[in-house]
Parts: sequence; structure tokens; C-alpha cells
Amino acid sequence: MNLCTGHRLRQERERLGVALLPLEVITGVARWKVSVFENGGRLTNDEISRIEAALRAVDRIQSAIFPARLDSRDGIALKAAVDAFYQGRFGDIERMAARPPENPDVISF
Repeated sequence: MNLCTGHRLRQERERLGVALLPLEVITGVARWKVSVFENGGRLTNDEISRIEAALRAVDRIQSAIFPARLDSRDGIALKAAVDAFYQGRFGDIERMAARPPENPDVISF
């Protein structure tokens, strides 16, 4: 992920459904700074790298672990999921994502 422009950051945020407030909770970068960056301002390289890492983690979590259950608008829940991801409490995400869902032998209506 290369967030070299604010426009690209906004695209990634909207694709993942992450609002400014949850992004602030996860990264510690003030939402007004992110908004200024998205509208042509500047951020430090450290702030950009923290945002990139957080969005990358959210993307992997949403696609592998919580395909429909993670509410990206809830900053506290999103931060808890990202923290658990960074601490390695999800185990092997790629292995879990590649495993097909288990279906019952008989489907009854």
C-alpha cells in the first residue's frame, strides 16, 4: 500500500469503511491532520507509515477473520482487533483465510 497522496489515503479509507475517528484511535494521528492531508496538506513520514500499517492490518483482518462482523465505524472495537492482530493473537491468518467453510453433511429446511 502506497499512500503517497491524500487522495489515495481517502480511497483506501473509504474502501475499508474506516472513518476519521476510528483511524485516529488506531494510529494516534489527529483526524484533522488526516483531513488536511487528504485535501492536499502534509503529514510526517512516521504518521503516514502508521496509517499505512493500520489500514493494511484492517484490510487483512476484514478479509481473513471478520469478513462481515467488524464494524469499521466503531473505533474501540477496531483498535482492539488491530491490537490483537499486532500481538499475534489471531494465529496464522493466511491459513485460516484459505480454509474452506465447514458445511453440514445434510441440509434440512
